[in-house]
Amino acid sequence: MKKIKVLCKTIWILLTDWELALSFSANACSLFLIRLKLLFGRKKFIVIALTEVLGDIVASEPISRYMKGKFPVSFICWVTDKKYAELITSNPNIDKAITVSCFTEWILLKHILRKRNVYDLHINNKVCVRHHFINKKNNPFNINFDNYFEKGNLLYAFSRSAAIEISADSSPILYLKSGPSANISGKYIVVHTTATNQEKTMSVECWNKLAGFILERFEEFSIVEIGFEKKINLENNRIINLTGQKSLSFISDLIRNSRLFIGIDSSFAHFANALNKDSLILIGKLGNFINYMPYSGMFQKEEDKIIYHYSESLQKMRCSDIFPLVSKKLTT
Repeated sequence: MKKIKVLCKTIWILLTDWELALSFSANACSLFLIRLKLLFGRKKFIVIALTEVLGDIVASEPISRYMKGKFPVSFICWVTDKKYAELITSNPNIDKAITVSCFTEWILLKHILRKRNVYDLHINNKVCVRHHFINKKNNPFNINFDNYFEKGNLLYAFSRSAAIEISADSSPILYLKSGPSANISGKYIVVHTTATNQEKTMSVECWNKLAGFILERFEEFSIVEIGFEKKINLENNRIINLTGQKSLSFISDLIRNSRLFIGIDSSFAHFANALNKDSLILIGKLGNFINYMPYSGMFQKEEDKIIYHYSESLQKMRCSDIFPLVSKKLTT
């Protein structure tokens, strides 16, 4: 009875969500043709899936290198949300990006693929926010949304969720090609003030106090704010507002050429980690997780120098607590 309900729901979604239906049909055909072509060669056909979110995909990049090293004669597809295709198409270890309209589309595609060659990095029981389908899968390391940060960093959680036993210390690499320059003269600090998860954010008041501190003490630096929306509202010509929709390559170059990155645990913090950029990352309590560590690579190795852990919500943090850390970063 349950299978009949799922089938009926699937048919209804395909009939009513034309974006998903068209995308699913095109991707199913593309995967079939790739497999058919590979039948005449000796390449192993591998499908890796992590559809969202931006920071998670950056954190999981070492998996693509690991899989290409393990299976050098292979054709690797990575399934992702179309918003993040730029990350995948720029990766030399991935032969093709398969972009989906939503997480449910991946669940449907997975059912038409051979399980032996599919590596689903998603944590078990992930739910599609659009159609509420649940992704149920094998879970050999017992990783779930209640314990994944207790097990290790994001690279560990996603790799083990697909039964891939890669070193969780591996540094991520950002392969994005350079885009148009922001043309910022002089030295600047990039500040990322927002996150999709509101639990990770710091108060607007605190961001403005921090900006005021930097402007007063370090006259040689400008402050460049990035993110979804503007939080710093001080009137000063050394504050540059670059919030809003920007290409990933633009943000990557902006962070790469900065003196320092300051941000919360967010997608662009993962960019800074992959770029080995000196940073100050502010991490507060997230659900039941206290003093959790999402990063591998440089941020993990230099945690004491880069990560500021706060045992409560960042909204409760006194901004003055991090002033000495910023001063040390900008004077050494």
